[in-house]
Amino acid sequence: MKHSLLILSVLFCLILPATIAYEYGNVQVGSSWVTVNFDNSFSSTPLVFTQANSNNGNLVLVRLRNINANSFQMKILGAKIPETVAWLAVQEQEVGQTMRTYKYQNKYTTWYSLAFQTPFTSIPYVLAQVQTYNGSEDVHVDMKEVTTAGLKYRLEEPPIYDRKHLYEYIGFLAFEEFEQSNYGKISVSTSWTTVEFAQDFVNPPYIIAQVNSENEADMVNVVIKNVNTHSFDIKLAEYPQNDGVHGNEQVTYLALGELYQEPEQIDIAVIRTSSSGVNNIISILTNAGYNVVEMDSSAIASQLTDEYEVLIGPGSDDLVWDIINDASLKTTIQNFVSTGGAYIGICGGAIIGAERLYYSYNGMNIPLTMVGLLDADAVENSDWTNYYIGNSITANFIVDTESSIFDGLHSGDAVLMTYAAGPTFSTSTEDVLLRFNQNLYSGLRDYQVSGRPAVITGTYGQGKVVLSSPHPEYSYPQYLLSYVDWVTSE
Repeated sequence: MKHSLLILSVLFCLILPATIAYEYGNVQVGSSWVTVNFDNSFSSTPLVFTQANSNNGNLVLVRLRNINANSFQMKILGAKIPETVAWLAVQEQEVGQTMRTYKYQNKYTTWYSLAFQTPFTSIPYVLAQVQTYNGSEDVHVDMKEVTTAGLKYRLEEPPIYDRKHLYEYIGFLAFEEFEQSNYGKISVSTSWTTVEFAQDFVNPPYIIAQVNSENEADMVNVVIKNVNTHSFDIKLAEYPQNDGVHGNEQVTYLALGELYQEPEQIDIAVIRTSSSGVNNIISILTNAGYNVVEMDSSAIASQLTDEYEVLIGPGSDDLVWDIINDASLKTTIQNFVSTGGAYIGICGGAIIGAERLYYSYNGMNIPLTMVGLLDADAVENSDWTNYYIGNSITANFIVDTESSIFDGLHSGDAVLMTYAAGPTFSTSTEDVLLRFNQNLYSGLRDYQVSGRPAVITGTYGQGKVVLSSPHPEYSYPQYLLSYVDWVTSE
């Protein structure tokens, strides 16, 4: 898994331009060389930094070789079980001089000084790693006395070796800020410490870490495990030749990945009706993170401001009579949607979104003017209402027009949803998403509804509208949430 980024505000041993190239990812690594290919070629040989992000029992020291503009190789010395190793490759930069790389030969116990060309305004975070494989012994970069002006460093081998080493190149990365990441400097010992991220990630990030101090002489490696979206565990580990206990050291960590962004708060108004579905609607939307306010229809004119993005009309015939008796309610809803608000109507709430309601009562079709958000007529029969109110069924519907609302379903696919005396629609201009795929109880008037539109969508002015005869809030909440996603999408 790899990621490429081109924008980074960072300081690399020097103060660098705001734009540098880098890639990062992770790979399973054992005692054999593994080749990592970059997604994009660097303009010159980058510097590479690594860190095992798992703890399968190895004392992990990662070695690198053959770093070039297109790839590099790495392995774990002495690993018996592969580990997940995170890596970061950073483009070298020209800022007055080449980005700093260093050679070291056979002076293992000697500390060298690195002076930053331009001092930092605060003590930087520093990563360092051996970039070459000239000596095959375990070796890493030891560091201390990090200041705004520079640091001291050396190569360090475990006690079992001769404390001498061939020339190696060392790469350093020093920064005060690293965009789109979590980073910090923490005090770590040989006991596990949990680090909580300042901002969660979408997926577990890739952790690079480096000891920045030398409070005790014994050689230690950073060990990391349990990396998740909000934290990871970290400790120091000494080599077996030492006593296994180590005092606290300062460790820089850098966590790379996609940061989680809190979704924009969407305010939804739900009109209070006598339908039992109102509580279901409010519960589903609240649990999904929406800010939901319930309003009486009589208060819509004064309370439905432009701070709300969605208005939902639930079931029951309450809203039909409210629209007939209150002209201001009709005007308020029209103005809300035409200026960019969204409307979702369910059952009785869907009826009022149509141009007209043709209401069949004792054989008479009574036309009633509704709000007219979509170019459609609603058809309702008093027999349906008398039979299905309190006697709802799980009805079968069929996909007519493919839509993101029913993502993954294709024309002709079946959809189940609760039906409780909702209308059918008649339209030639709006999108029909679902049609009835079964008739109603044969003892009812006009029971042959199969093939008639059941869910339609469209726009009114700048706003989007969904009119749904069936009830998604009963047992099929994913469709209600899909309605909201669709009407609030760009």
